Amino acid sequence: MTEQTKARVNVKDLPISTKWAIEISNFIRNKPLSEAKKQLELVLQYKLAIPLRRFTFDRGHRKGNMGPGFYPQKSTKYILSLLNSAESNAEYKGLNKESLYITEIVPNKGSTSWRMGRHGRRQAKRTNLNLVIEERKK
Repeated sequence: MTEQTKARVNVKDLPISTKWAIEISNFIRNKPLSEAKKQLELVLQYKLAIPLRRFTFDRGHRKGNMGPGFYPQKSTKYILSLLNSAESNAEYKGLNKESLYITEIVPNKGSTSWRMGRHGRRQAKRTNLNLVIEERKK
C-alpha cells in the first residue's frame, strides 16, 4: 500500500513496561482499529484479560477459552492514547475511520535512566513504540 493510505505514530521513551507492551501489541495487531479500542477499554474495566503468550511465568488462568492472562492498566492507557492519536492522524489525511486496521505495532526497549528511591537507585522502564494503521477497502 502507499503512504496515502497509512497513518503512523512513533513514540520514544514511553514510561511503560516493554514486556506488557509486547503482549498488548500481539493482542491487537491486524485487528480493526475500532475493535482494538473497544477491547482495550474492556481491559481497563477488568472485563477482558490480555492473553499472555510469551511472559507467562506465575500468572493464573482467566475466564473463558484462554490460559494465563493479565490486566495491564498503565500500558493499556498509553497504547489506547496512541491509537487515538493515530486515528486523528488518519482523519487529518482524509482516511475513512471505519476501514482502519492496525497493520504494524512494534514495541522496543527504550533507554534506561537511573532514578532514586528509598533504598538506593533503580533503572526506569522505557519503551519505544512504532504504530502504523492502514485503510483497507472492503
